[in-house]
Amino acid sequence: MILTTKTTERWAPNWEGNLELPEAERVYVTMRFPDAEERARIRTIRGSYVMPKDKETRDSADAMEIRIDARYDVPYVMRKLVKKIENLTDNVDGREVQLDTGEKVLASANRKLTALIDKILAKLDEDEISEADEKNFEQPSTS
Repeated sequence: MILTTKTTERWAPNWEGNLELPEAERVYVTMRFPDAEERARIRTIRGSYVMPKDKETRDSADAMEIRIDARYDVPYVMRKLVKKIENLTDNVDGREVQLDTGEKVLASANRKLTALIDKILAKLDEDEISEADEKNFEQPSTS
């Protein structure tokens, strides 16, 4: 078996109409993907139980709601894993500021960048299947 590993990737996030822009004008993010040990250090997974307020419903086993919350250490991701950002400028009080690093995006007061950060975090969890893997995928036998 031969596995393929990409340690870095340059991609255009689907954010603020970015993919509708001509390719030369799109925002591109180049990021490094963490190995398993680093991923375990930068990600926290928490579970919580939510009990219903009324007593009758609370006694039912079906009434309990379980919530799973997975969070990344956002400052670490933006400073250490985002290597470069292309074509992103913010007009701050009449002055253009190039947001070409994760550090600069993190330090910006522009609220639209929160959605970009969310796209970057989602990219860490993306489970891409290559065309070669897709061709070799077989449905499990039902017999």
